[in-house]
Amino acid sequence: MAGLIRQPEFTFIDTDFIRTLSWGEFCEGYAELLKTFIIGDSEAYRKAVASEDFSNLDEFVRRAVEIKTALVERDESDRGDRRLLNLGHTFAHALEARSAHHSLRRALPGEKSLFGLTTRRLTHGQAVSIGIIMAAEMSEREGVAARKTSNGADGLADGLRRDFLQAGLPVNCPWGQKELLPYMKNDKKSEDGKINFVLIREIGDIIIKSVDI
Repeated sequence: MAGLIRQPEFTFIDTDFIRTLSWGEFCEGYAELLKTFIIGDSEAYRKAVASEDFSNLDEFVRRAVEIKTALVERDESDRGDRRLLNLGHTFAHALEARSAHHSLRRALPGEKSLFGLTTRRLTHGQAVSIGIIMAAEMSEREGVAARKTSNGADGLADGLRRDFLQAGLPVNCPWGQKELLPYMKNDKKSEDGKINFVLIREIGDIIIKSVDI
């Protein structure tokens, strides 16, 4: 029946299949995994960014499913806590829409390019990775998260950027943020010139805040 929504009786995930993916596809999924841990489990996040051989992939995937399941069970209609799963996605959707025009952009690390430029479309995982960093930067600008201190201690964005680079994920926006504004204004979460952004206080502690754009 079209439009009928039913909750699943169980979830089955074969992590042996995940290990057959290309490195690029694996990293895309890892960006979503880290996003979920930033939302709900700082300890799992630290383990995931420190992992070197992914031998505990089963543990990571199981924990990510538990976090998502808890959010969906509390908010099946997507009007409250479930929106926390949009962390980084407001920026990511704008990045994907911008890259759909196949215009020149700065190449991300590892991408084929000519003089550091490419017209390749960003994948969803690449956009989410960059979007999370942009959300962290906005969190600092909005006074939600700690900035880099005068004695050199990393702020939230610097810490996440370092972790993501270590995991092989892209962190730099290929365009200026002003170029993304038209796409963000068309976002489904945009209302009267404001967008409900998912911002990060610290890893494992995030909020939704309405921000002027």
